[in-house]
Amino acid sequence: MAKTDWALNDTVLPDDMNGLGAEINANADKLADNLDGRPWEPISLSQGVQVVQGGDAPAILHPTMQGRTLVNLLGRAGKMESLDDWEAGDGTALAIASGGLFGPNMIAVTGQGGFAGVFRTVNLDVTKDYLVVGYVSGGTLGSANITVGIYAGLPDDGVTTNSVPTDSGSPWQLMFGTFRPTSSNLFYIAGNAVGGAGVFEVQANFDGFSIYEITAAEKAYIDGLTTAEAQAYIAANYPYVDDMKHVNAVYIENKGKNLLPPFSEWALHARAVVTDAYKLTLNANDVTQQSYIDIPCVPLQDYSFVGDDFEVYLRGRNKEYISTVGDSFVTTEDTAFIRVSTFDNPSSGTYSFADPMLNIGPEPLPFEPQKPSYLYLPDCNLRSNVDGSVTDRLYTDGQGKPRVMRRFREAVLDGALAWGFQSGASGTGYKTVQTLNFPVGYERSVEPNVIKFDGSKLKYGAPTTDGADYLSATNWSNLGNTVLSIPNSDSGWGESYAPTVDEIKAYFWGWKLYDNTLPLSDTSTYVRTDGLEKRWAYKNKSGTWVTGRQSPGDSLPSDWIGSPYRLMYQLAQSIDEPVTYEGSLMLHEGDNQVEVGTGIVVREAAKASESNKNINIYGHPTVLSTALNWRIDRAITLYKDGDIDYKWASRTDYAYGNYRYTNGDYDPSAAYSVTYLALDAYAIGIAPQTISAEYAPNIRESVDSLVRELVEARTETSVLQNTKAQKQQPQWIAPTLRNDWENYGDTYAPVSYTKNDEGWVTIRGAIKGGVVTNNTVLFVLPVGYRPLNRSSFTIHGATQTPVELVIWENGEVKLNYANATSTVLNAIFRAEQ
Repeated sequence: MAKTDWALNDTVLPDDMNGLGAEINANADKLADNLDGRPWEPISLSQGVQVVQGGDAPAILHPTMQGRTLVNLLGRAGKMESLDDWEAGDGTALAIASGGLFGPNMIAVTGQGGFAGVFRTVNLDVTKDYLVVGYVSGGTLGSANITVGIYAGLPDDGVTTNSVPTDSGSPWQLMFGTFRPTSSNLFYIAGNAVGGAGVFEVQANFDGFSIYEITAAEKAYIDGLTTAEAQAYIAANYPYVDDMKHVNAVYIENKGKNLLPPFSEWALHARAVVTDAYKLTLNANDVTQQSYIDIPCVPLQDYSFVGDDFEVYLRGRNKEYISTVGDSFVTTEDTAFIRVSTFDNPSSGTYSFADPMLNIGPEPLPFEPQKPSYLYLPDCNLRSNVDGSVTDRLYTDGQGKPRVMRRFREAVLDGALAWGFQSGASGTGYKTVQTLNFPVGYERSVEPNVIKFDGSKLKYGAPTTDGADYLSATNWSNLGNTVLSIPNSDSGWGESYAPTVDEIKAYFWGWKLYDNTLPLSDTSTYVRTDGLEKRWAYKNKSGTWVTGRQSPGDSLPSDWIGSPYRLMYQLAQSIDEPVTYEGSLMLHEGDNQVEVGTGIVVREAAKASESNKNINIYGHPTVLSTALNWRIDRAITLYKDGDIDYKWASRTDYAYGNYRYTNGDYDPSAAYSVTYLALDAYAIGIAPQTISAEYAPNIRESVDSLVRELVEARTETSVLQNTKAQKQQPQWIAPTLRNDWENYGDTYAPVSYTKNDEGWVTIRGAIKGGVVTNNTVLFVLPVGYRPLNRSSFTIHGATQTPVELVIWENGEVKLNYANATSTVLNAIFRAEQ
């Protein structure tokens, strides 16, 4: 009835039939317009914040988007966290552990009125076009202008990018250049700082370097733009990524008419207490103890605010102050955020704040709680080829659920695969290894992407002695085998050394072989023939070699600086499949502020420190376990046992990122989870370039859509109930047994493990003949099959002697009190989430 009233201009309907008929006749056109069938309204959404006009009735938005893949050919070296992967040119270069744009660190170069820079060898293709992108800011030296450039090639003979004059201490600026390599595929990328006239010593800071392969048409388009136009285009379409990233962790949010969330999502002062969703009390013991929230906004847009004892500010892209505004205002061209803050309390005392309202438009609206709608796609991973002619496609099915038509897949190439050594195909400076008949169902005529442990891309072709990593094109396209070349300097295998199967697996788990009698370096190799003094090491995230391991084991070191190899390939046939999602997006009548972006982390399991009740604190030994997987850029929602818990508040002090959760009524027996935006979104995925969507334009279409989706959802539920028992059983996986243990044989099942669709892992099988000392490792479970907490099971040996089977958080499956020469394994536990 409310919507019918609205369709009749919100009039109060008369009680008598004559009066009712008159009102209907007077509004017949509008009523007919809302009851007639009409085509759905299309809209296009782009990355960032935008204002979208809704229809004549609230409607669910059905999005469609294309996949995209970016591969940074510099890998994680482009993050500029250390000098390990860079060479200094003239002048000096220093890694500075603060101030970075894409991580805590950056590289600063200093010179005396001339060239100063850093270099890195990059293997490029002379037949392809590339885009180089970097970010630069002014250092602490030199008061005159500093001309900074990025070069593709050596500064004397390379292709120069745009140059940006930067003063000492100037903010980060984007630099770019397009080029095609000339005669050599061994290329350098360099950033340089050249001082102006009379400048003796200058400094510039560098971060976020990328090299992307682009099409000839894309190169021509970028070359035809002005510098300012190109910078805006590149910032939107070629963001920094640290290896290979796809459209992923996408969020689309419509906050509703009130753009302000409950106080629990604000950055609260330590003495502020949330007493209800939109009620806050400050027990001040000094002046200026404010709480605030930064709301992304649209430049040059009307907004209105209602609320007592609040202050409203406009802030720029880096949240720098622009101006203070009144209750109705228009954002400036440079405004990126609206900050709403509790007023600047003049003295100690108790202050109360309630019911703030921020809405789009020049007219303030009466207060209502925020009624957000959203669509989160935390692991959609929508991929594409370089020119975007073949892409994954996300669409909304007839039940209103997102699905993906996949054209690409990705596989992890790690030590869990069956690797073999190709001695005859190896050459000077490298070894060749293969894993057979993997993957299945790929398009052999299409070049895949293989990303190695440092984030860089392998070349596609025949291995040579140029020091590059290769994926064999011949094997991939003709034989169906995945054959990789590995530089000896990476693996530690000497020139004449023949690695065993387990040693190849160890390499893909992150381990390097070295000679314990010699200094270990990035380029050292094991060249002995007597088999003595073998040791394995790995480089941790601090860039330090962790040495001395006599047996590498078949698990990933938790603090390894790298990550497993990844292979992205095109499918021979497309596959339609569901995708993980949360929420559904709705447009209300009138103006809607919709935000599109990447970096959403949905309901990540969280632990609080029982002593200080904090989540997402990093760097203090007593609370390391409370850190989330990513630094928080924006705190969204904290859940307790699946329900929103408003007793927690987000704060900015001592945070791992921009925010932390604290001061909750912590229940150690409860399960907590957090939804948030990651500060390092570049390490998770990229945003779609555009999203096409449509919505029902009137009441009839909205009702028809809701009824249709309800009927189809009920149908799906009944089908699932009837077919649940018919599901294919998960595959049993055989691990690599260690410490001389082997399968018992005879009628006993071999050792194997599996995981069902609810996350329960089962281990089975019988073993014999291995080491029987306490704490013996039998095998290691891979990531995804490990318990969240250490799990213990009592089993029995051949003589019915009790034996303890312990499964550790790092995946190691061990025997305690293992005085039996054989035993039957039996364990079931819930895998890590």
